[in-house]
Amino acid sequence: MTKIYIDSNVFVSYVLPEEKGYKESKDFIDYVLNNNLLKKKIYIFTSRFTGVEVASAIFRRTKDEDKARALLYKIQKPWSKIIYLLPRNPETKIKVDEFVSDLIETALKFGTHFGDSIHANDLSKYDINYFVTWNVRHFSQMQGIIPTLKVRTPIEMLSDLKNPSVQKIMLSKSVIIKDEHGVKLESK
Repeated sequence: MTKIYIDSNVFVSYVLPEEKGYKESKDFIDYVLNNNLLKKKIYIFTSRFTGVEVASAIFRRTKDEDKARALLYKIQKPWSKIIYLLPRNPETKIKVDEFVSDLIETALKFGTHFGDSIHANDLSKYDINYFVTWNVRHFSQMQGIIPTLKVRTPIEMLSDLKNPSVQKIMLSKSVIIKDEHGVKLESK
């Protein structure tokens, strides 16, 4: 089983044709959405806060609140069946002090900025195997600290997903699984 986590910058590039990396992000996300990766035991995740980051980025670039809402609404529903949000259970109240402390520790451990610390926290707590981002250099140091993590651009990850040899390696990873889709989502 393999867990792939997608950075919000990939989603921003996917929804805005004028963004650098639009075509590559679109190719990657479309592949994720249209190839039933669950059947191959490949699970896709992003942060629960990604929607906020995407809406904010769309609005900052377009200055059009309606466009930001429309694009976010258009993508949220179809993605919700394929892309899981972390932390997984929104009904469980997040203890703000504990969450902030976790983010501070993550920032100190990995040297990440605030938004990146949210993603870094998820990557380390949920045993993510691949992190897909356009900011590879912001996260490359994590590969040395989390030995099972590989940081990839959308181009590299799409190539990995289409490569039968890499898929075979992905499928050989054994993990204890717990939720309705077979994913262990509890944090360490």
